[in-house]
Amino acid sequence: SDEFYMLEQFSYLIQFGLWTLLYSFWFVAVLSFRAVVTLGPKRYFLERVWTVQLVRWFWKTIIGTVVKAVRWIYWKIKGFFRLCAVTLEDIDLTSTSDRILFKVLGLNLVIVLVCCILGNFGVMALLVYTVILFFVLKKYTRVIRSKYQILLEDIPVSVEGRADGIWTDKRSEEPLIVIDEIKGTYRDLSRMEVPVEVHLAQAKCYSYIYGQQHGQMRMGVRMIYADLETEELRYFEETYTMEELSGWFRDLMAEYGKWVSFESLWQERRAESLKKLIFPFDYREGQKDLAVSVYRTIARKKRLFIQAPTGVGKTLSVLFPALKAMGEGLASRIFYLTARTITRTVAVDALDLLRQQGMELKTVVLTAKEKLCVCEKPECDPDHCPRAKGHFDRINQAVYELWTTGPDAYTREVILESAERYQVCPFELSLDLAVWVDTLICDYNYVFDPNVSLKRFFADGVKEDYLFLIDEAHNLVERGREMYSASLEKEAFLQMKKLLRGKREGLTKALDGCNRYLLTLKKECESGFQVLPQVGGFELQLQRLSAELDKYLEQPVPEEIREQVMEFYFSVWNFLGICDRLDDNYVIYTDFSEEGHFWLHLY
Repeated sequence: SDEFYMLEQFSYLIQFGLWTLLYSFWFVAVLSFRAVVTLGPKRYFLERVWTVQLVRWFWKTIIGTVVKAVRWIYWKIKGFFRLCAVTLEDIDLTSTSDRILFKVLGLNLVIVLVCCILGNFGVMALLVYTVILFFVLKKYTRVIRSKYQILLEDIPVSVEGRADGIWTDKRSEEPLIVIDEIKGTYRDLSRMEVPVEVHLAQAKCYSYIYGQQHGQMRMGVRMIYADLETEELRYFEETYTMEELSGWFRDLMAEYGKWVSFESLWQERRAESLKKLIFPFDYREGQKDLAVSVYRTIARKKRLFIQAPTGVGKTLSVLFPALKAMGEGLASRIFYLTARTITRTVAVDALDLLRQQGMELKTVVLTAKEKLCVCEKPECDPDHCPRAKGHFDRINQAVYELWTTGPDAYTREVILESAERYQVCPFELSLDLAVWVDTLICDYNYVFDPNVSLKRFFADGVKEDYLFLIDEAHNLVERGREMYSASLEKEAFLQMKKLLRGKREGLTKALDGCNRYLLTLKKECESGFQVLPQVGGFELQLQRLSAELDKYLEQPVPEEIREQVMEFYFSVWNFLGICDRLDDNYVIYTDFSEEGHFWLHLY
């Protein structure tokens, strides 16, 4: 019948499907067996079994993130309780200021509780209370701005800064105003016997300004050093009479006054000479248009890119309008940046040519430390360099004499001769002198490299009208990548761990933590190259290592390992600096060198 025929056809169809499914299983089994033989059971299990891959992805993405979050929360909670413990240890109920603080905290607690009980009305009351509290704290804030104006030989000078704390010490019969200055550090606080001199001088300036403005007879200074890793605190307290502070501040300003006076006089002489400056040759074809374009660009505060063949006089055509602009007050300092020695020499010769017209312009050529150092190796400490001991006692006089009585062009030979006379470091002499000159001729890295750029010119809060004349600027692309990239080798951590074993327990643990983290990345880099989404927890491990290295280097390092330790320290420091700059423009990846060493790159 028709029904029987349809059932028969359906059974054939089912049999066909079953046989097809069976052959498919056999086919997959044969392919899988071949993959197992080819890849090996372990690799096949990890790479081809989708359930294992799903578990691995889940572990890395979900569980890994949870573990990192738990660790972060753990360290934060631990740090909070440690800070609470340190704070409780510092509480002195016999101190009037501490008792007042407890009363204020108790009153605030009562006010907050009452506001919570009142419901919606309490929320409005709490907002009003918050606004009132803000203005009260603003009036009695612990961070205030100090400012003091004085006159140095008809030159107005404003001394200003932020004091970290101002409070009244009522432990003695006569209340004492105390200035707090807080500094964070990774140094071993137990080894600090006295505060750093420049830090104390900063606090003494604030003390004098506050005491002078409020008619105080005595002022207290409290230096507070905080360990950024352990949050341990160390205090140094001093009390000064206003007579002592006045004498100290007066001597400080008198010493600074001679620098300010000469700088003011020199700027007048420089401007007058630059206004009289004329181009030393007849203009070649296109040279005048180039000079005019440079001047207009400076006046409009724009950027100008110049492409011209060799030999047309680009150096002089760019320097001349830049100097004329400086004479008109459009710039305070000129940076002439170049990557080659020969082009530096061309710039120096061009300026010497203009000095023949009576131009008064002070110029320093910054040379690499290795080329200026008088020792076999540039190791800047009293144990290795005879000039390091007492360097800061002599450097100011060396700079002032060279600046005020020396030639206007501070070349390598001039720097070396002056450094020899005063027994100071020639490289540091050139850097300190750079603050007072009009034109700097130097390599790109003194401006663009985040590790070696001149912070005295480009630090936060420093604002001047600088001109940057960049020779062969197309080289900056690759040089910039080098300056803003960093790499670390796993084997270096293992070698350093063996080298420093037993030296310091915390240092060994930090090295071991970094090595284990890199070992994990190495195992994941099976293809020889792997792009990572982020540095992850390695940055935290590296920060702990950097802190331990700082503490270790405070002590004398054995001569046979000193160079290796310092090289490793700077590589870690450089890597952390680049970590702070990471954004979407970076690629983070791992690979192996030709020697088989494992590397982590920030590129």
